[in-house]
Amino acid sequence: MLSEIIPAIEQMDEIIAGCEKAMGSGKKLLDHPILGPLTARQWREFHLVHGLLHVKQIRRLRSARVATG
Repeated sequence: MLSEIIPAIEQMDEIIAGCEKAMGSGKKLLDHPILGPLTARQWREFHLVHGLLHVKQIRRLRSARVATG
């Protein structure tokens, strides 16, 4: 799973970096459907937090599966 996630994160960061270079670091790059327009820094922060939430979910599910056998 991790071997699939890391390249996707790297690719996403390259895209964000390209947008940031083209448009500037303080510019809103794209609208998030709930959070609204975000800068490159905000997109990186969002993806970090979002990804960590998924990691926690996966760990909980694995722990529950081990506990129930």
